[in-house]
Amino acid sequence: MFAYTLKPELDKMVGLVNRFHDFCRAGNVPETVERHIKLALDELVSNAIFYGKPDPDSLIRVSARVTGQTLSLEIIDSGAPFDPFSRQDPDTTLSIAERDIGGLGIHLVKKLMDHTSYQRVDNQNVVRLSINLTKDTDSNYE
Repeated sequence: MFAYTLKPELDKMVGLVNRFHDFCRAGNVPETVERHIKLALDELVSNAIFYGKPDPDSLIRVSARVTGQTLSLEIIDSGAPFDPFSRQDPDTTLSIAERDIGGLGIHLVKKLMDHTSYQRVDNQNVVRLSINLTKDTDSNYE
């Protein structure tokens, strides 16, 4: 089981990433899966910090566990309500100049994970992700 709590400050994410790396190494999580989860962590936690407008004294809680062949991750923050998965996916067939700004990070998270969900529970954002540890994760960039 992995559990980490951080203040909503970007410089605190270094500790999160380092501890998560240790968790992955101890649990024999494949490096490709670890990279994909780290990308999701970076995207979702930085979004909570930038856009959630959390109270400076609030905390962001991240937990993860490996059950069988699945790594599950949960991110909880008390920022403004925001469902990162409700936004329409960007049209990646358009040129960069033609695309709307934003949304590519969450789009990538949705493509990389096997399951994504959002709930608002007790005035907190609860984001859950899961990924199978045995699948070919390099094929998910489509």
